[in-house]
Amino acid sequence: MRDAPSRGIVVYLAAGGALLGIVHLYAQATLDGQAAAAVNAVALALFIGGLVYVLARALRARDAQEIEQLRTDSERFRNLTALSADWFWETDAEGYVTWLAGGAPLAALFGEARVVGRRLWEVEPLTVDPAALVEHREQLAARLPFFDLELSRRAADGGQIMHCVSGEPRFAADGHCLGYRGVGRDVTLQRAAELAASDARQRLDLAVEGAGLALWDLDVPSDRLFMSARWAELFGRAPQDELMHAADLMALIRPEDREAARRAFTRALKGEVPAYEAEYCFATKPGEWRWLRAIGRVVEREADGRAKRISGITIDVDAAKRAEQSLR
Repeated sequence: MRDAPSRGIVVYLAAGGALLGIVHLYAQATLDGQAAAAVNAVALALFIGGLVYVLARALRARDAQEIEQLRTDSERFRNLTALSADWFWETDAEGYVTWLAGGAPLAALFGEARVVGRRLWEVEPLTVDPAALVEHREQLAARLPFFDLELSRRAADGGQIMHCVSGEPRFAADGHCLGYRGVGRDVTLQRAAELAASDARQRLDLAVEGAGLALWDLDVPSDRLFMSARWAELFGRAPQDELMHAADLMALIRPEDREAARRAFTRALKGEVPAYEAEYCFATKPGEWRWLRAIGRVVEREADGRAKRISGITIDVDAAKRAEQSLR
């Protein structure tokens, strides 16, 4: 679809061309040769003059559209940047801060410290991971953009205030670097949440390991099965998380137990029972079998009710089952 300036040119060419043709036919029919030539010349000159005018108007209109688009894009960029940043900064070519702007997060990070005229990592009492600082300085020397350099300081309550800064170089028209411009984000709450999640996962791992449990999680549509490191131990391999297909795992169940295990699993997927539960002999090595007990529950379903994800645990009950069998 043509834009408005282009449509104006097309309309002028069509209308002007038609009018020029009419003038030419009229001159040929009513005037002698010399007079007709004069009229045609004047009409052509007027047509060309009008075309030049229309083209100039079209170019100005297109320039105005491009300027408006740039203004809109710039405003959109500023709005998006404001959403993703808590403060803004600029440095000179040597990395010294020349401009800083922001609100409460900025004041919380730097406090009363003087920032302008210093490099960010030199502002006390901020700390930066030494390895990250080495990499950062290499990026600055190569005039490369950088992302998420973490600055931190101890808060009054003993905790840590953490911010991430990202920036890109600014270049003059002749190509030499003027410095860097970038943004800072307060990631204190994010880091605290990540630490809490890590601690919770560690406690869960310790509890699972202490209980001798193996975790599993199945993506039903793809049949991709995640198994925790405990499964590798059951297979006699070094502990590590693994991915495999549920169908392959089902094939390792002793044939006389397999159908009952598959039936219990299918009923859980269909929602006929609240949970999947089965005991079976499982081939851990060629010629070796171990009794396991699996318990799981569908944790996510599609809009039509089909199971999307099922998670659970597997317990090694081999010693108890063998002891039970020996008493019979």
